[in-house]
Amino acid sequence: MWGVLLVGAVGCGAGGGSSGDAATDESTPCSTHADCDDDVFCNGAETCAGVGAGGADALGCLSASDPCNGTQTCDEVANECQTQCGVAPDNDGDGRDAISCGGDDCDDGDPLRFPDNLETFDATHDEDCDPATFGDTDVDGDGFV
Repeated sequence: MWGVLLVGAVGCGAGGGSSGDAATDESTPCSTHADCDDDVFCNGAETCAGVGAGGADALGCLSASDPCNGTQTCDEVANECQTQCGVAPDNDGDGRDAISCGGDDCDDGDPLRFPDNLETFDATHDEDCDPATFGDTDVDGDGFV
């Protein structure tokens, strides 16, 4: 008599989802943030804090919160927070309305990112909504990097 054995792997996502990493299972503590990711945008990005970390589950994963703030709606298909123009066209309070509401704010979820904001020298954040100046800074304000 022949039998069939099926074996499956499930990720250690804080939301119970799979990280897509077949080497990770529900009994293996996380070692990277990807081990905890449940691939659901609207519940935020889960992180690996390590077993025993405050607030972490048994595998070391910390759950996340909704990435959108109170006046935005979350679109899981587009993986983005959408500003509700009739409620708060300047959702992040930086004085610039969202592009979707007729303004020029390229990221209405980040109060430190809007046109003409001073670009600071870093490799992770575009403060002035200009990809040509990303990571560059005009320290002396003369218009030249």
